[in-house]
Amino acid sequence: MNIGNPLRKKSPISRYNVTLQDGSTVDVCSEEGANAFLRQASSSNCDLISSLLKKIKKIRRKKRLNPNDKHMISENWSHLSAFVLESDPKLFREKILETEIQLWLEHVIDVLKKLTTTQTWIQSGTLGGAVEDLALFSCVPMFEFHAVPVVLAFESEFFSILTDFVKACKGSGVDCPHH
Repeated sequence: MNIGNPLRKKSPISRYNVTLQDGSTVDVCSEEGANAFLRQASSSNCDLISSLLKKIKKIRRKKRLNPNDKHMISENWSHLSAFVLESDPKLFREKILETEIQLWLEHVIDVLKKLTTTQTWIQSGTLGGAVEDLALFSCVPMFEFHAVPVVLAFESEFFSILTDFVKACKGSGVDCPHH
């Protein structure tokens, strides 16, 4: 009997339906759907992460975001996080190319760099609900359940940028040690 990973919590995310190669439709925000998607995908065309990032970047290019734009960005980040959370780590490692994960990591690093300089973060230690801070939520399932993103993070400037982000916060009341 396979009860899945007992440490995982089911993601409370809206549905994100994808049509598979066999014509069936699955919700990739569910464990069953995410794994069905990965089982049918070939490594060369498993581009769900980059597709969601492209949608986010396209909306983000606008000078001013309306409430619908913000909702769409939020929904795309939620879908990405749920897909990562619900996918079986072995299937994820087999089917998701390292370049897909690298794109995600580079995007998160860019977001961290931007957030490091925002006055709301510096002065109060809160992110302020900006759509960019949703990118950080994807880090939890990506780093908690999958080894490749962790390795890539250590090989990149991620932790240095994360350190700068934490140190930039002056108004949280929690002082960071300075070396």
